[in-house]
Amino acid sequence: MNDRLEPKERFVTLAHELGHIFCGHLGGCGSLGRDDDQGGWPDRRFLGKHEREIEAESVAYIISWRAGVVTRSAEYLKTHAEKADMSRINIDFIVRASARIERLAKIHYGTMLFKR
Repeated sequence: MNDRLEPKERFVTLAHELGHIFCGHLGGCGSLGRDDDQGGWPDRRFLGKHEREIEAESVAYIISWRAGVVTRSAEYLKTHAEKADMSRINIDFIVRASARIERLAKIHYGTMLFKR
């Protein structure tokens, strides 16, 4: 991670990159037969760049918004949405990835504090 980023920017960047992992953009993770949110995730490396970026940035936006951090996600998403096949975007994976990250990081709505 770029050490010149402000804490809020690092938070959003980390959420985005974790979104890639938990949406399966880097490969799958076996769930040992579990089909709930505690299990793994499928290999979704087949998605195009724009679809992957939309999913990961959507995860970052959800987590950041709930933590009280304002992002520039709309601008970033717009550039990818113009080129993406939106029918390939999986909202369920976005929501599950967001919930998983919040649970792992023990983030509760509006609880993140950042120095100004």
